[in-house]
Amino acid sequence: MAHSEQPKRVLRACLNPCKMRAGNTAEDGRRMWKAGRKIPVPDVTVHKLVEEQVRQRPSEVALVGSAKRTTYGQLNNYANGLAATLLRRGVGQGSIVAIALPRGPHMVAAMLAVLKSGAAYVFLDPTYPQSRLKFMRENSSANVLVTAEEAASRMPFAHPNTILLDLDMAPGHAPVVPDPKEEIPPGRVAYIVYTSGSTGDPKGVPITHRSLVGYLVAGADETEPHAADTVLQLVNPSFDPCQREVFGALSAGASLYLLDRLDERTPEAVARLLSSGEITVLAAMAPTMLEAMLAVAEEEDLRWRLRVIAISGEPLYMPTLRRLRSRVTDDCRIFNQYGMAECTMISTRWEALRSDPLVGSQAPIGRPIPNVEIVLLDDEGRPIGQDTGEAGELLVSGVGVAGGYLGDPVLSQRKFVADPFGSGNTVYRTGDLARWLPDGNLEYAGRTDLQAKPRGTRMEMGEIDAGLLSYDKIQQAVATTASDPHGDLRLVAYVVPAPGSGPLFVDELRAYLRTRLPSSRIPEIFVEISELPVTPHGKVDRSRLPEPVRERPPLTYPLVLPSTQVEETLRSIWSDVLGMDSIGVTDDFFDLGGHPYLAARIAMRVRTCLRVSINTGDVLQAPTIQHLAKLIEEQA
Repeated sequence: MAHSEQPKRVLRACLNPCKMRAGNTAEDGRRMWKAGRKIPVPDVTVHKLVEEQVRQRPSEVALVGSAKRTTYGQLNNYANGLAATLLRRGVGQGSIVAIALPRGPHMVAAMLAVLKSGAAYVFLDPTYPQSRLKFMRENSSANVLVTAEEAASRMPFAHPNTILLDLDMAPGHAPVVPDPKEEIPPGRVAYIVYTSGSTGDPKGVPITHRSLVGYLVAGADETEPHAADTVLQLVNPSFDPCQREVFGALSAGASLYLLDRLDERTPEAVARLLSSGEITVLAAMAPTMLEAMLAVAEEEDLRWRLRVIAISGEPLYMPTLRRLRSRVTDDCRIFNQYGMAECTMISTRWEALRSDPLVGSQAPIGRPIPNVEIVLLDDEGRPIGQDTGEAGELLVSGVGVAGGYLGDPVLSQRKFVADPFGSGNTVYRTGDLARWLPDGNLEYAGRTDLQAKPRGTRMEMGEIDAGLLSYDKIQQAVATTASDPHGDLRLVAYVVPAPGSGPLFVDELRAYLRTRLPSSRIPEIFVEISELPVTPHGKVDRSRLPEPVRERPPLTYPLVLPSTQVEETLRSIWSDVLGMDSIGVTDDFFDLGGHPYLAARIAMRVRTCLRVSINTGDVLQAPTIQHLAKLIEEQA
């Protein structure tokens, strides 16, 4: 495994102010920006775009899910009723409303209702650690909580202003309620999304109606849906791509297909759903999930009848793209996109045309989308031309750039800066490296810092370090990423035990970290070492960290060997997929660093080797070899 590095020349770029080469003028610098097309952005709010579709097609289907269909008129009536309740509770322009609801029609209606009231929403995922939920509520100053009984019971606080929704009452049964007459400026915040923070606390990014509408119109002729489309809602609502799934569909008059149940969101279930022809647009597909779905499609010889698939979240490699092309129809448009929450999701886009040979290792991230400008800075903070082939930090300007982070003026001033070339625009320093290709497209080239995106989830290593160091049995710790033999990016933690703390058991450490970090940010591999290697300047020397070894981590329970042939076969499969020797049949899949995408790989191997019907959900719900073997033997 090769550890990710941070070139010194890029570190200097983060510290140096932007400047121009000797003899250049501000006008020369401005010419170095690459701009997308300039198109008008309507001076409206997001929910007004949806209300226009309600007027045009009140009886058309807006939401599909769990055999239930909700029309535009029914969705709007329910949202209007909830908006009226919010207004009576004192919600209005400038208010923040927290939403803690399961995926489904009530979630979508709540999003619309909050916007109609003039407020902004922030999602609180009940599965998050309680400390994180408390921070998000306090940092956002959310003064109302919209939730349901089960989710409310998981909240770490009793909100004095809580609206409990009855999830058994379908939105279609709501009485007719007129649209609120609130006049809301497009510059108002529409939603707040939280991203990983290097200090241990997440960063809140407020996005305005104008920025979200700007994104929607930027993709109107490419990635955004048409009225005849059905868009799959796949992304966790706490992540910003959910907004483009929901409002991309509803602002266009399309149908939004909701996967209400967890078992509907496994790679097997989604791959089979796409082959049914019910879905025509995938608006936010991460490559890791795509690869798991492609494995199912290849195993079962499925063909996907899609009109558009937009990929983003992590690098897309050409072998994956070639596999995808063989599974979709010739008229399916495939896009690879790049962006960040701070820039309203997407800033660049590249279309993989049928005529493209798809050579090389990595797909380009494309050119700026409409109303976005891009510049690359070298290690001295100077703009890089297209003909150099040099990698530099990618800066974004345009209608989608946010105004800063909530409650963090210091970090905001460092990341959201004035255009050094005098345009007066706010520029976001992404921390990503890219280079211009000869054809004018961009190629992603890594990070200038310790941020990474394993499995499409953006995370700061500092946040994970802080969680590890809060454990009383750890004296020193550092998190990093490394590539495993399968080419997957794995999250690895190197830990130095505190003197006299006794054995460091990984299952106990994982249980503790679940109270501090979202599950996606808990390391997959833990390496115990006596001390962290350091540079002459006293910094951790990541290049000298040892390679993770293929062995079972220290656990509080004993190693139990297989007693049947099925258990022996499963043990071999688990060992290969997890990259680990000496696995016991009672070892918990999650204690060994398992996650849903590895579960999908195990399920596929089990189906192939043992000729049984096992899905990802089976592995996750029977997370030991012993339990999985019993499930398989019951099918025999």
